[in-house]
Amino acid sequence: MEIELVKSAFLDAAKIDHFAEASIKQKNYHLTIFFTHLKKYEVIDTSRIEKKHIEEFLDYIQSLLNKQTGKPFTYSTKYSICLTVRLFLEYCIKNEYIFTDYTALLEMEWKRKRLPDNILTESKIRKVLKAPNEYSYRGFRDKVLFELMYNTGLRRREVTNLEIYDINFEEHTIFIKQGKGRKDRLVPMGEYLEKYLKEYLEKVRPVLVKTIAETKLFINAKGEAMRAGNLNTITLKYSKRLKIKFNCHTFRHSFATHMLKHGAGLLYIQQILGHSDPRSTEIYTRVYPTDLKEIILKYHPRNTKKLAEEEIKLPTKWKNTQIELYKRRIKEKLKDQETEEKENLQ
Repeated sequence: MEIELVKSAFLDAAKIDHFAEASIKQKNYHLTIFFTHLKKYEVIDTSRIEKKHIEEFLDYIQSLLNKQTGKPFTYSTKYSICLTVRLFLEYCIKNEYIFTDYTALLEMEWKRKRLPDNILTESKIRKVLKAPNEYSYRGFRDKVLFELMYNTGLRRREVTNLEIYDINFEEHTIFIKQGKGRKDRLVPMGEYLEKYLKEYLEKVRPVLVKTIAETKLFINAKGEAMRAGNLNTITLKYSKRLKIKFNCHTFRHSFATHMLKHGAGLLYIQQILGHSDPRSTEIYTRVYPTDLKEIILKYHPRNTKKLAEEEIKLPTKWKNTQIELYKRRIKEKLKDQETEEKENLQ
């Protein structure tokens, strides 16, 4: 069967299985890469896919470059591409478009994700949370946005998808409807966040919203439902003002890291973040270089406060050696200058 027709059927099946729109777009992009590779061999029908096409595909993606950065694809991107192609081939086998199973050729070892590099310290987070002007309507809204993202670890689209009915003050929970992977979940809400949300809903949101019919929780400058792009613009504005590098996802990473640091269990954090795979949460268990520095300064015998207060005395012989070396360098420099002057005169 023609591969483009099979691809359309495969993506339609993903929609029926409630895959997120972003996930379906990603799968479409990955399959476009795969089909570009197949076209080099003039393969336009699934029945003509052979073992060599799959084996050489792994080499093909190694040579590809990211259009935005101009750098080779990261390991995680290549892993995702192979995973999509495997799912596509499994779909073909299931529907008898292919009769030989080549999926084993696309096996890639799952690598533990690196620790995000945009996690803020608790002191920097406090600066960010204090930045919005609480005495203006938009400033108060921004304050609530930042508090919500840091106190719950919600994703950007989960924040913009929230409706006023999703906030349950009696149960002290926030209902996340159709989060990543089309999964619903309940996230607990602390007293501090609850206080700000109540104030926002009662006094600020009614002023910002254009029409009563709008049910989205957060409202943009036009009085309409806030979009993901609006949220990006808001965070970028404060990032530039404070000269602190952060974005929407920084709050999520910082939430998980600070919770772990203060003793929260990994399983609970996984449920709050909505991770289906515990390995996604495990990246936050890594120790920071700053934490290691604190440990060294605190416990190493050469870094104790008493030792630091002592005067560091250099050996006399070492000091004399340095002085002699310095004198010799001065003499050599003067000699070079004299030689240069003589050459210029000649």
